[in-house]
Amino acid sequence: MGAGEGRGCGSGPGIESFNIAAFNLGNAIGAGLGGLIIAHGPGLGAIPWIAGLVPLAALLVALAALRLQRLDAPLAPVPACPDPAE
Repeated sequence: MGAGEGRGCGSGPGIESFNIAAFNLGNAIGAGLGGLIIAHGPGLGAIPWIAGLVPLAALLVALAALRLQRLDAPLAPVPACPDPAE
């Protein structure tokens, strides 16, 4: 089975790379933020506090986005994937 085959409706060869790209982007942002905190901020002791606040801020942004999405439009029905046996 090749990349993107048999993983569901609408998956293509490049879909799997988005998860890896998001992971790498998170690593880069975390390293950059940590470097800024050590060099220009309160120092090495603040790294665990900032590391805890960043995911909390991301969770709050995700919850706000979900709330806005619910307020903007009702959910539309999702068409079913075609049966691969047909």
